[in-house]
Amino acid sequence: MKVEVPPVLTLLMLPEELILSCLVRVPRLYYPTLTLVSKSFRSLINSPELCKTRSLLARTESCLYVWFQFQNDENTHWFTLYRNPYQTVDDNSQTNKLGGYKLVPIPSLDSPPSAMSGVAAVGSDIYAVGGSIDGVSSSSVFVMDTHYHTWCKAPSMHVARVSPSASVLDGKIYVTSGGGWGKLDNTNWMEVFDTKTRTWEFMPSPGSESFDYENMALEGSIYVRSNEKGETFKLNKGRWRAADLALTSGWTYNWKRLFCYCVIENVLYCYSSVDLYWYDFIDRQWREVKRLKGRLPMSSKNDHYRLADYGGNLVFLWEELVHTKNVQNKTLVWCAEISFKRRQRTEISGTVEWCDVVFIYTKQGDLMHVIATTA
Repeated sequence: MKVEVPPVLTLLMLPEELILSCLVRVPRLYYPTLTLVSKSFRSLINSPELCKTRSLLARTESCLYVWFQFQNDENTHWFTLYRNPYQTVDDNSQTNKLGGYKLVPIPSLDSPPSAMSGVAAVGSDIYAVGGSIDGVSSSSVFVMDTHYHTWCKAPSMHVARVSPSASVLDGKIYVTSGGGWGKLDNTNWMEVFDTKTRTWEFMPSPGSESFDYENMALEGSIYVRSNEKGETFKLNKGRWRAADLALTSGWTYNWKRLFCYCVIENVLYCYSSVDLYWYDFIDRQWREVKRLKGRLPMSSKNDHYRLADYGGNLVFLWEELVHTKNVQNKTLVWCAEISFKRRQRTEISGTVEWCDVVFIYTKQGDLMHVIATTA
């Protein structure tokens, strides 16, 4: 009688080098599922050898990370996106079950002490900068190696900053602050971290009396927007210039420091109420993304959302509170991935590739950060 050997067992009979060569061709979205197959698979997926093989074969890809803070919980919690093999979306009961994608917690990961940190991704590393520890502003910097999901300390900033904004240009992290409480001036309002030399240096002010800025990297320049005065400046080749007034008016920000903008392939996108816009630098005006089909937040009162660049597509996360009678309220975390196509110079259309409930929780919490790395 012929005995059928399960495909997994057949794969495990191969030399380890061949198994690794097969695993690197599987998207990382599926790795959490593969760790459940066997101890051998789990060991290989968590091994340094797999990371080295992925690098040698140039199999890097975008990986999405989400940071939550829950009430009455001193710890912050990181999740990563993966394909959920057990359920598919049922259009008649979307609020009751998870769909084809799911956020899973990263186990045994000691998060930085402050959820109010700014975050920035450089390659496969995520930097958590500043924040507040026990009500005191912090200058600490932590780095997550997303290959192994471990944190280590990096050189601290010169100035403590609360709820800082961080962006990356040419391997350098530019940090401006929403805090510092009287310790910021024209000489220290911005700090720049060189990830190669691991050193911090101050960046001179553009001359404004405001020190509460958001910043972003776009078209080879750093743009900073004053949250107090609504003015925007552009840093290019070491020189500050005033930016377009039209850009300032559409670069949205709200009092809860929720970031409603995202730069993808040198195009700035902003979400406002129920529409998604992009900025036309040639005509200096905001234009609506056309033909956008799919479910997005439909209430301007919903301020719990985040945008992120996910391998050239836009990932949109938002929260929906569901009230039920005689049952504890629950919060649904929705995620949509949107691809873009430029039809004409003045027209960009969008397509919602998928939209799922990726996480459900019942206690009060906040969606702090969404960021993608390349690993």
